[in-house]
Amino acid sequence: MKYLNITIGPVQGYVSQARRTRDFWSGSFILSYLSGCAIYGASKAGGRILEPKIEGDHLFNLITLVKEEGEVNVDATDLIGSIPNRIKIECEEPVSVAKAAKEEFDKSWYEIADMVWNKYVKESEQYGLHTDKIWDRQVGSFWEFNWTMGGQNTIEERKNWRSQNKPDEGGDHCSLMSDYQEISGHVRFRKKYREKQDEFWNSIREGVGELDLKDDERLCAISFVKRFFPRISKKIIGVDLTSDQWPSTVYMAAIPWLRNLEKNHEDYFGLVKSARKGAVSPKIPELVGLKDNDNLAKLDGNFFFKNMIESKDSTPLDDEILRSEILEMLNKIYREEKCKPAPYYALLKMDGDSLGKMKSNNIDKISTISDTLAKFSKSVPGIIRENNGVTIYAGGDDVLAMLPMDRALKCSRELYQNYLTSFSDIDLDSKATISAGLVYSHYHQPIQSILDKASYLLDEIAKEKNGRDSIAISVIKGSGEYIRCVHNWGENAGVVDNIMDSVGRFESEGLLSSSMMYSVRDSFSLLGDIHNWKPGDDMEFVSDSDLDMEKLLVADAIRSGEGSADREKISGAIKTIVDLCKKKENIFSIDTWFLIHFLAGNMKGVKE
Repeated sequence: MKYLNITIGPVQGYVSQARRTRDFWSGSFILSYLSGCAIYGASKAGGRILEPKIEGDHLFNLITLVKEEGEVNVDATDLIGSIPNRIKIECEEPVSVAKAAKEEFDKSWYEIADMVWNKYVKESEQYGLHTDKIWDRQVGSFWEFNWTMGGQNTIEERKNWRSQNKPDEGGDHCSLMSDYQEISGHVRFRKKYREKQDEFWNSIREGVGELDLKDDERLCAISFVKRFFPRISKKIIGVDLTSDQWPSTVYMAAIPWLRNLEKNHEDYFGLVKSARKGAVSPKIPELVGLKDNDNLAKLDGNFFFKNMIESKDSTPLDDEILRSEILEMLNKIYREEKCKPAPYYALLKMDGDSLGKMKSNNIDKISTISDTLAKFSKSVPGIIRENNGVTIYAGGDDVLAMLPMDRALKCSRELYQNYLTSFSDIDLDSKATISAGLVYSHYHQPIQSILDKASYLLDEIAKEKNGRDSIAISVIKGSGEYIRCVHNWGENAGVVDNIMDSVGRFESEGLLSSSMMYSVRDSFSLLGDIHNWKPGDDMEFVSDSDLDMEKLLVADAIRSGEGSADREKISGAIKTIVDLCKKKENIFSIDTWFLIHFLAGNMKGVKE
């Protein structure tokens, strides 16, 4: 028997280049689906799939049903990208198995692309300039399908060859994937060409609607397929994955507020429903685990934020007369609930530590390790939904999810503990750990940049800089990065518990306050160079053996108006924070202090 290794890409460049959560999910799902199709082709040609473990995988079972029985109907609730793009196969004829895998991969990709072309582009081709040639060039040259025979190291070496020569891309470029030409073929540098380009895209827009293609969006073939794959998913995989099933970043930000509403506000639901067709997304509450008897949670997330409703571009209405009435009623809800939603959500990315080394050091347990990773990945969507999040990808040791800000730390801790528990019964040469990059972002920030930040936090900060078994956290406001800190998880992810405990004391116990926060900041400015500080910097204070940071902060708390609180409780609360922030003697991470204050002020919304 011989071994065949396959990798499919590009990954980061394809998945992360997105403007909407649907683009984000769709790119991840298509890559996972095509990897599953390659596995199907290889298995039919006599290959025995060693990695990933596909037995019982929801997506692979669906692929098998579609390939062998035609169109099927299945539950889409747990349908996510779950098949990794790295495949290891045992077989007698690696060349023929690799060819069969590639053939099934290509067949499945062209089936998707052709269906999107025929349904949404073909009729508008008459307004384009060589649109068909641009489409065929991009669809035919995008994917990198690499394979080798031998050990895992051979595929790593093969990936370093840049043997694929990409065609030159001229003309005006895609709004999402800037390396690729948009498909109209026209350029905008002269008025008559600009008019022709607009004519092409207006024709496309008439067929798909302005909500799915904004006025400023001009897409390449790859981005176009990614955007409109959910619309043809029923024909491809037997599952309807239309846009009303995927929450926006705005909706994710509103979840803590929605969960804590004391009334149903049916009158507001009825008003919005009458003002815009398509404002109701009935499947989203189920997707994120919210109670389905509250109609308000079925509305488009834009209708929970005043500034989004005020913008006609962001929130178009069928009946403009009702816009002021909607705003007035939303203000009334804010007053009645004494709270409005905070504009932040969280993006979580996790990845197992040193998995390749683990496998090479435990060669006799590779099958058990693969089984364990499959078990872990199957548990991920349930954990994320219990925390009102949505899983974008969960395959092997990789996790990518959007979460409401008040549950993001809790969810990351539960995933970490679940990963460790999954490996607890396997006798390995070292402990199995997983690291995380967690970004709290304002919903206005481009989702592509937030994924890039999460990847940076995970790879460069949690793993490389902090030595793995870590969680790196950032807060991105409208003005840019506000906070960045990193911690080892600690025993039973104790560092997350301590952060959450400190947030709770700020939020509900009344022991810590904003005035204390600013008082402490003033003390920091005297003791350290806070003026030159930037997110991620540790602060070094004056070297003085008599300096007791804990006592200093307790004094700040009392001076800033906390004197009525129990001094012993204040001291206990501050000791927890000092332990979190202190790296070593006189070295302090002020970011963690700011993080606790930020979370406490936004967890359940903003008080009116």
